[in-house]
Amino acid sequence: MSIFMGRYSFTFSGHTLTRAANISPRVPGSVSTGISLNIFSGISSVQFLDDILRACTLYSLNRYRKSKAFAFLLLFIGITLASSIETQGQFRKYSNEFLNIGAGARGLAMGGAQTASVSDATAGYWNPAGLTELAGTPSFSLMHAEYFAGIGKYDYDAIALPVGDPESGSRVFGLSLLRFAVDDIPNTLFLVEPDGTLNYNNIRSFSSADYAVLLSYAQTLFEDEQTAFSFGANAKIIHRSVGSFAKAWGFGLDAGLQYRAANFGLGLTARDITTTFNAWRFSFTDREKEVLYLTNNNIPVK
Repeated sequence: MSIFMGRYSFTFSGHTLTRAANISPRVPGSVSTGISLNIFSGISSVQFLDDILRACTLYSLNRYRKSKAFAFLLLFIGITLASSIETQGQFRKYSNEFLNIGAGARGLAMGGAQTASVSDATAGYWNPAGLTELAGTPSFSLMHAEYFAGIGKYDYDAIALPVGDPESGSRVFGLSLLRFAVDDIPNTLFLVEPDGTLNYNNIRSFSSADYAVLLSYAQTLFEDEQTAFSFGANAKIIHRSVGSFAKAWGFGLDAGLQYRAANFGLGLTARDITTTFNAWRFSFTDREKEVLYLTNNNIPVK
């Protein structure tokens, strides 16, 4: 369980308290290093190549070349690198930016370096392939944080449930819920009466909130005594609400891979591989339209 309150947070997994410094739950008492490679639409291929070259420089990969799983992972990275070249020069889009806040005490304490090491319920957020590291034990995570002196509130809840026989290969289903909102926003559209007087009783409050539901599935593709190779995917449902004025729905997909050895971990996550979109619908009453028109505001609907 991961609990984040303000600036302080704790992470629990099964019956063991997992500290942020230990990123290798497969080898108790040891600390291994993982390479985290995050892929977004618009990533610089030069930066992505630099990450791979740095990983190859820091670690000797010769001992892993005979592994079919590792060879498949390198092939996947190569294909992704080639496709990322086309995205150079693109600018980052800020739609659904609340999905980049983070999740879990451990992940935030490590600055988001979780793609290769995540192994609890928050894997549904960071890298769904990491859900296979639960070793047959259910996991859940709770988080609450506040931003801008409590104006913005962020909540994250997640649960992961292993299914099937762990001996025949780990399979895990996960569910994550996210909400980022600014509540109690004063609606002053009708503050001024037609005669010019101010009527504070006409002020109403509304919320501007973003919601996300992540449905995750992960499965171990290859595993022996020394290595494990896993795949995971997310289906994302996005809902955005601005009072009664505007609503939006969106859908997207994520995919991830994780390769783990005794003292080495490599992970890769591709987010929004379908280019997550939002379809907006606006709704205003005739009285609201009149006020917006008289105050020189743009009205998105006629």
